[in-house]
Amino acid sequence: MVHDTITHDKNYQMAIKKYSASYTQVYNWVKKYEEHGQAGLEDHRGHCIKDQANRKLTREEELELELAALKKRNIDLEAENFFLKKLRALKRSEK
Repeated sequence: MVHDTITHDKNYQMAIKKYSASYTQVYNWVKKYEEHGQAGLEDHRGHCIKDQANRKLTREEELELELAALKKRNIDLEAENFFLKKLRALKRSEK
């Protein structure tokens, strides 16, 4: 559709009728093809999550993740300490 539109001097109306597509769709595809070539027409939906998992984190992002993990560990240790104190107090009161 894109090649046909370009070879006919960007006759969008012809492409709309021939391919039963909207003007916006044809226009955007032609624009993407002209800017990025064939790669501009590739569908990248659903790939950003996988790409984010594979990308390298910046030093700041690594530190933020480490800080969040340490905060969570601190909360867990505080809770454990609290319950151990309660357990010791209960054992003392039983004697």
